[in-house]
Amino acid sequence: MLAQRHTPLLLACLMVLPACTRQVIYSTWSDLHALADRRGGAGQNRPADRLADRQWSIQMCTFRGPDRHRAAATLVKQLGQERLDNLWVGEQEDRVTLMRGRFADPGGGPTRAALEQCRKIRLEGRYPFEDARLVPVADLVAGGNDLKQFASQSLHTALYTLQVEAYDLQVGARYRKVAEGRAGKLRVSGQKAFFYHGPHLSIVTLGLFTRAEAFVSSPLPGGGVTEVYAPAVRQLQRKYPYNLMNGRTLVEKAHGQKVRDQPSFLVRVP
Repeated sequence: MLAQRHTPLLLACLMVLPACTRQVIYSTWSDLHALADRRGGAGQNRPADRLADRQWSIQMCTFRGPDRHRAAATLVKQLGQERLDNLWVGEQEDRVTLMRGRFADPGGGPTRAALEQCRKIRLEGRYPFEDARLVPVADLVAGGNDLKQFASQSLHTALYTLQVEAYDLQVGARYRKVAEGRAGKLRVSGQKAFFYHGPHLSIVTLGLFTRAEAFVSSPLPGGGVTEVYAPAVRQLQRKYPYNLMNGRTLVEKAHGQKVRDQPSFLVRVP
């Protein structure tokens, strides 16, 4: 049996609604980044992550299409003739991105010098990398498991995903790697799993639903209707019923009394 940790409500916006408890459904309308960006957890203060604790790289250009790998390799060879070093390729599901270097300090002198050098490279009378910029390495090596890849899509179509796990500094400084590993293991088991990194928390989620796929209307006993989770979401909840914090169930309490173990719940992809 999973160990339980008694704690105040994980999110300030949680409310105990009799209808939700009876139907064993749960919803938060908070955006995903609002959860992952929260400072601290379980009522404890956590030190903020410093930008210098992350690795950064120079994003030079991106290739798409069936010949993207060949195009990237050709450019790497060409830039090698220009004596540009520390080139590498970050690969996502539908694109490859040409990168240069890995830097601990995004504002340091060597970082700025390398970025300026990239922007000044001239090929065939043009400056193809004048828009080169620094990006977190984690954003490029995450692959298809990182929810951030859907951010632009969610601007046009609301997307939701089921939060089932979260990790913070209580599991150590590499909690982001823990979340990535958990998403990877869930993928191997056949689940469509993702992770999302905020400055103070990493979240593991399952599935990707449009609003029409996530919610259905349900009649209220006294008349009227309300929105509840759609059958596909409830089926996923039956397999993964709880939102685990650092591998443990969270206990929701009201007036000092246990209400329930915190269930898994939908969050909107930012």
